[in-house]
Amino acid sequence: MIVGVTMARKNKLPVWKVADCAAPGIALGQSIGRLGCFAAGCCYGKPTTSFFGVTFTNPYSHETVGVPLMVRLHPVQIYESLASLILFFILWEWIKRKRFDGQVFILYLALYSCTRFVIEFFRGDVERGFVLGGLLSTSQSISLVLIIVAIVLFFYLKQPPVRTARATAR
Repeated sequence: MIVGVTMARKNKLPVWKVADCAAPGIALGQSIGRLGCFAAGCCYGKPTTSFFGVTFTNPYSHETVGVPLMVRLHPVQIYESLASLILFFILWEWIKRKRFDGQVFILYLALYSCTRFVIEFFRGDVERGFVLGGLLSTSQSISLVLIIVAIVLFFYLKQPPVRTARATAR
């Protein structure tokens, strides 16, 4: 995000319009990226007896990312990939309906953060870290912060621009 804002400003582009245009692509990229996580076995889920469960069998995946072998696990990578794909379509449609610049990006922040918060309950890789004595994962705490940021940005950006005395005199 820092690079995107820096490049937009450097090239004199409207930051929030650029963010709105980028948001669907970011969601689509995350969807594709999580398929890569599934293929590698990283970012794996907790054990499950659900028919959704998948079993990893490749010893190399276990050695490199620690995925348990021969145990049915929640395919959280697929859950997030599908959620991000749905988010892509929502954002793509919302571009046509937005009422102010930044709205699509804010929607991305809010929906992705909510999705990630929920999916984290099904994750099984403890390396991702925990906060508040194990109450929340690091990603869940970041998601909560981003939801608050999205709410603040929504109310800040939806305000009509302040007109100066000179502009109103015309």
